[in-house]
Amino acid sequence: MADSDSSRTLSSVTRRTLLRMVTTTVGAHAAAAQPKGEGEGSPACGGDPALGLWFDWQAANRKACALGRRQARLESRLVDTIGFPQIDLSVPGCAKPIIVSTTAEIEQWLGSKPERAAERENAMSELAAHQRAWQEMDRRIGYSRARNAERDAQAAEEDLLETLWKSRASTLAGAAGKLHAMLKTGEPREGSQEFPWPQIRMVLADLLHIAA
Repeated sequence: MADSDSSRTLSSVTRRTLLRMVTTTVGAHAAAAQPKGEGEGSPACGGDPALGLWFDWQAANRKACALGRRQARLESRLVDTIGFPQIDLSVPGCAKPIIVSTTAEIEQWLGSKPERAAERENAMSELAAHQRAWQEMDRRIGYSRARNAERDAQAAEEDLLETLWKSRASTLAGAAGKLHAMLKTGEPREGSQEFPWPQIRMVLADLLHIAA
């Protein structure tokens, strides 16, 4: 690929800065394509379906991330207050207690011998009490509702992403948007040097340079 100013200076541009540049540049192109006097809302995209899908995906991604943060906060609150819905089970022959979260696991570890009946019953009562406390607080703070909402939002985001990949970009901004989504969702870690992530960042920087 021929050198460009953006490619030569890419090493000094962080991934976060590059993604922010995409949002600014692509957003500006979409705003320029929007007919004068058109009301606020999703910007017109000059007939580029990829660009419109990219804007929709951006909104879906923000929603899924926000719900994910809420779910994580509620889960941390539950764990800090109640602990996970499980118990430590002392098992003969095991140096350390075994963590169990179902009655089937209790039966598996303690067996079915009559002489272990009281031990099994106590363990099941303890587990049931712990699970009731978890469920009660869950209902009170809405953890399961938040988790389900996050899953629905992630599914909607993934559907939009699949449609975006299959769409044909007809503008530089649309192509940059598709690369932006690829980096944001696919790169295993920020600034990864594994192929093809440095190359994708270089192509994306070139597109922004040309579009500017």
